[in-house]
Formats: sequence, C-alpha cells, structure tokens
Amino acid sequence: MKLNVLVLFGGRSAEREVSLKTGQQVLASLDRSKYNVFPQEIDRDNFWLKKILERREEIDLIFLAVHGGQEENGALQGLLEYLGFRYTGSRVLSSSLGMNKWAAMKIFHQAGFKVPATVSFKLKENFSWSKLSAIKQRIKFPLILKPNDQGSSVGVMKIDNENDFDYKLNELTINWSSQRQILLQKYIKGRELTCGVISDQSYRRLDVFPVTEIKPTMGHFFDWQAKYEVGGAEEITPAVINDNLTKLVQAQAVKAHKLLGCMGLTRTDFMLSSDGQLYILEINTLPGLTSLSLCPQQAKAYGWSFSRLLDEIIDRSV
Repeated sequence: MKLNVLVLFGGRSAEREVSLKTGQQVLASLDRSKYNVFPQEIDRDNFWLKKILERREEIDLIFLAVHGGQEENGALQGLLEYLGFRYTGSRVLSSSLGMNKWAAMKIFHQAGFKVPATVSFKLKENFSWSKLSAIKQRIKFPLILKPNDQGSSVGVMKIDNENDFDYKLNELTINWSSQRQILLQKYIKGRELTCGVISDQSYRRLDVFPVTEIKPTMGHFFDWQAKYEVGGAEEITPAVINDNLTKLVQAQAVKAHKLLGCMGLTRTDFMLSSDGQLYILEINTLPGLTSLSLCPQQAKAYGWSFSRLLDEIIDRSV
C-alpha cells in the first residue's frame, strides 16, 4: 500500500521563501508510485492546523519542508507529537538545540570540538563596542554578528571595526525584537566545508555524504545572497581536500549529529582556518532541499537521486 505523506511548507519565519521552494521541490520529486502526496502550506492564520486535523486518520507521515523559527526550533515538532502525527527529521529536543546556536556551541565545546570564540547578549541591553571592554579581551576584529536562532545566514553580518559594529548592531536592533539573543563570534578566515548525515533514530542505518567546499563569489562568507542567488557561490562536491581531512570532517559531522540526538537528515558546517584548524560552526536539523541546496548535491555525488534522498528521509523517520 502507498504511504500517505503530507508535505508541510511555508510558515512565518524569515526563511519562509526558502521553505516554499523546498516544498515545491519535494512535491515535484516524491515518487507517486510509493506515496499519496498531500500539499499543505502553513499560512499566517493557522487554518493549516484545522486542515491537517481533518486529515488525521489518513495521514501516515508529515514531511517537514520547513525552515527556521518555530518551524525548526522544536515548537512545531512538539505540536505534531502532541497531536499524534509522525514527521520527518529530528525530534523536539534535538531540533531545539540545533536552532539554538549558543547552546549547541557549548555542547560541542564540551565534547572536544574546536569552536570560534563567542559571546552572547540580548539586543535590549543596548550594547555598543565601547561598552564591551571584557569582550574586547576575547574577540578581536574582524568578527561575526548574528542572531542566535536563525538559519540560512539570516541576519549574519561581518564586522570589520568599532564603527561598523555600532552601525550593524543598530541595524539588527531595528529589524529584530529587543529580546533577541545575539552572538558575537570571532571571524575564522579559511575554507568553508559542510557535510550531510542521514540516519534512523537508533543509528543502525547511518550514511555520511561527501564533503562540500563552499567558495562564495559574493562577499566574504556564505551569507543569504551567496546561498540563494544563482552564481552566489562555487560549491565543490566532493571537496578537493586530502583523505585525512575528508574523514575528519565526516567523522565530526557524524559526531555532532549523534551528540544532539538528531535523526533524519542534518548538515554540519565547518571552517578550516588558515593554520589548519577545523572549527565547527553549527548543525542544521532541517537543511534546504531546493534545487540550489547542498545536501541534494552531496546525495547525488553519493549516488542517490533526489527522489532516493526523499525516500531515505521518509524511510528513516517511520
């Protein structure tokens, strides 16, 4: 019998447009010989919830084609579990930790990963660089300023000097809630590497994809523009790195995936510094599945079609 799969996409996060593209790609690529497919957009008025509750008895699985905000931080996952729906991807706690960069970074650091020097504060505290005397001792320019709980590089800014810091912090203050937690992080100059992992909940079935190197052609790092504009970055899969480094990146991606208790598909991002040190940046518990996304490229290099990748995501979630 075919599996009844509802594809959930949209939402209210800053990554809504990416989610819409992921949803379209998933809907177009799910094998109709295996699945009865139902599309459902998360609208801003929450009518979507009434609609999926009406289908409760016929839905076998919800495919999460969502990104960012409450759609990725465990809130949606908790709601679906409470309502008795099965869904793809990591469970509540893993999703929450993955979206909370500050919490995940502390866990990674304690587990022996190299992490960039980082401090955390809230926008409501009205910081300026001149007030951050303690931070000045730990982090030197250039640095990265970013929201703690966003994906797709939303709100991420490179800061080169004190004036730049105050200007861009003010920009964040205008665009984000005063309660928003902000991370200030040492900018690591080097090569950006990323690696996807897919597993079931027990990790008896686990595959690790080839490593991708990302070379932004717009700006200094892999920001929103570089990620989602055609020609914004050169993405090389498999990365042209030696076997030892490949194995290290893959091993650390698997370790991060397991450490946070993730399941389904994740993608972990790293920076290889100019002095050869590998730093973990973050883990993505619902990585993009658009035509430009990294995990589908890695899956293809691994020998999987996009349709096969979707099959594996579903199979390891039921």
